[in-house]
Amino acid sequence: MLRKLSGCILGLCLAGFLINGYASDIVAPSISTTKSSAQYKKPIRSIKDWVKCNGIDDDGIGLRRAILAARGGAFTLNVDCPVSFHVGMDIAKPIFIDNGTTIQFSGNGLITVDNVLVPAFVIANSSNINLLNWKIKYTGSMVVNENTGGYYDNNKWIPVTYRAPAAQMFYITLSNWLKENRNINYARGVNTISTGYLDPSAIFFIKGDTSNVVIKDMQLSAAANAKPNKFIPIAFSLNPGEENNQSFTAPAAFKKPILNVPHNITFDGIKIDGYYFGWHGSGQNITIKNVVAERYSDLEDGNGGNIGGVGFWFPPPHLFYFNTPLTWDSSLLNNKFLISNVKDNGVRKGLARDKGKGAPISGHAVSLKIQANNSLVENYTSLRPDGFMDVLSSTNLTVKNVTASYDSSFINYTLPMLRFTQKGNHNITFKNIALMDNALMTNMHPVRGSDDESNTNIRFIKTTVQLNNWSEAKSPMYSPTVKGTVPYFGGKGNSFDIKTSYIGMLKNQLGLSVSDPESVNYGNNSLSKIAVGSFGLRSYVITNTGTVKLHTVTFPAVANLPNGMTYDTRSTCNLFGKTFLASGASCQLVFRYTPTITEINANYILKISAKDEQGKVVKSRDVYVPYSSR
Repeated sequence: MLRKLSGCILGLCLAGFLINGYASDIVAPSISTTKSSAQYKKPIRSIKDWVKCNGIDDDGIGLRRAILAARGGAFTLNVDCPVSFHVGMDIAKPIFIDNGTTIQFSGNGLITVDNVLVPAFVIANSSNINLLNWKIKYTGSMVVNENTGGYYDNNKWIPVTYRAPAAQMFYITLSNWLKENRNINYARGVNTISTGYLDPSAIFFIKGDTSNVVIKDMQLSAAANAKPNKFIPIAFSLNPGEENNQSFTAPAAFKKPILNVPHNITFDGIKIDGYYFGWHGSGQNITIKNVVAERYSDLEDGNGGNIGGVGFWFPPPHLFYFNTPLTWDSSLLNNKFLISNVKDNGVRKGLARDKGKGAPISGHAVSLKIQANNSLVENYTSLRPDGFMDVLSSTNLTVKNVTASYDSSFINYTLPMLRFTQKGNHNITFKNIALMDNALMTNMHPVRGSDDESNTNIRFIKTTVQLNNWSEAKSPMYSPTVKGTVPYFGGKGNSFDIKTSYIGMLKNQLGLSVSDPESVNYGNNSLSKIAVGSFGLRSYVITNTGTVKLHTVTFPAVANLPNGMTYDTRSTCNLFGKTFLASGASCQLVFRYTPTITEINANYILKISAKDEQGKVVKSRDVYVPYSSR
């Protein structure tokens, strides 16, 4: 019988409870570090003593036994062969990693997991844990419809009709473990606090009074040919939880010492490829450094539809999303985060969920979304077209040495690349920041401020913003301290050193632009969702924005276009010979897409070059050309 779950469903609540921030110039938080692997010298035992190691048969039972045997510093468990760990939506399958456990990978060590709505590994009120050199391959598929019709309990299907039942029932599994292992007793109808439907989907679910954990040199990836529906739902989730040795007759109050959040956790050398979320949740004294992120996407089905899930139930994804709801006591707020040396290569798969042109906005898939006090983000590169950062209610937050680009056209001109989304921003410092919008034409400044008059000491130091072509009559940026201008910041003590440049607004000697007209005389100007046997058309205008004549305008060869795509005869550009463009002159390039197979959903990157009479080369910006088949 389903027991009543307690607490807030944060997977849903968190989206509305985001909190904002602010920082001093050089806030270098005093991050507590955990013991290194060299300080945990102990015997080493191979995982081969417990599992088949063929990478095919389910080794979950043996893996569980091995990890249990390694607790308390008994030995270092060495995963030196491929291990298959089947979880799915089975609430009995997650493996708990207990105190004093060290697990390292070597040789052909690999764990394949497929958890959906329940975690693969749980670290709950545990300490002194080292996870070193792990390699994880994800083979599951997050559900697009949260109403799954049931869940598994030790391989038995349990039919039910409520939302995300596997995630909800996992909290009962977790409550039982905490009762048996941490002396936390719950009255009938009460369970450990729930943090919603997203967090249990993590490969690593980290909860409560967990501390002194080192996760170092870990690789997490989906298959190289995986579609976005096969990406990792979330790598690491950090969740509040009850302290040990307590009894609860009602849901726990959100304050210390009743609850705690993971603290003194170090992530170092993490590589993630093929994911929705990298990190999500809340904590204190958290160090994350030397991160490389590759492919990412939003939740979608196998055909590239239902982006964001049915009814947009799945939150917009991020590499980092740290927040604490407004209902929590201040003792639990995110504090002393250090995020350093991050390279978000932003290899976007799939399309943006928000379509623009007046359609409802569901979310913003920026690289970094954070509420954090007394914290530092430094040496961060983001190339994801969705955007760079959302600032939630923070105090003493410094962000410095950032290079970030996005594409406002990719997200259909819905949101900026850096914005303040909540009230209560104090001592926020951005220093040495370089921002760029790769869109060929935009009407949106990349920075959105905060009009909250309680703001104090928001500072931008040595910040540059670069745009290509601005479509509005007025300049995209005035004074950030004058209401009605963009960006505007209310409050006191704010200062701004933001310089904006416009590549396409200046008449340079050499210039080559590509624009996407709003409408054309032959239809809807789209290559998306084209049925097999039909075709779609999309037009682009190529313009010489320079002051000198261009010749040898070169377009991609037909042989290099995606399968089913060619140039349409409506094109006015000379595609197969020498195209000359006088200063200010334009020609029209029209793509024709005739798909031969279904379930295609991709982007073609259009690149065009030309030369002047002296042979100087000018290139257009990269243009995303979306195309898909039904």
